Amino acid sequence: MEDSKNMFWGLAVKPNKRYETEVQEAFRITKACLVPSTAEGKVTTLFIETENNEEFILANLSLKNFNETLEISFNEGQKICFRVSGPGTIHLTGNLLELDEGFNDDAYDEGDSEDEIVDELKNLKWTKQQLKQLNDNDNDNADSDDDDDENENEEESEDDEASEEDDSEEMDDEELTDLI
Repeated sequence: MEDSKNMFWGLAVKPNKRYETEVQEAFRITKACLVPSTAEGKVTTLFIETENNEEFILANLSLKNFNETLEISFNEGQKICFRVSGPGTIHLTGNLLELDEGFNDDAYDEGDSEDEIVDELKNLKWTKQQLKQLNDNDNDNADSDDDDDENENEEESEDDEASEEDDSEEMDDEELTDLI
């Protein structure tokens, strides 16, 4: 299957018609445009009706404001309905959405215990040196304007020369717990 993240999605919503559907594939609407020749100099309103029969205005378009940027996403299985009030035809455009295959919402669920998180970190087999570098990078970004950069560089050189054994030593449970 093609990479559908970048696939175009579009719909022309005409006056006095309802476009009702159950979403088959997640998509996002990014633009609503009025067809100027259909507007008759009047305001055309785009509505959406949701599953619980609530109706919301997405855009009021006219010859003075004939397009609107939107950022509205719909998930597979949602029931939605678009309709227009007024004389104009409105084109909705956007793209299909696809969750990354490697993405997992439940990877770090709020209910994960500290032990489960420590186990996950242990599986990464990060060394003390890697964690120190990560921490140093965070500190460097936060303190990039400090005047004592020379002192930090001298300290890092001394730390690097101190012991190569520490560089490859894996973190124990207590040290991983301290990081959380």
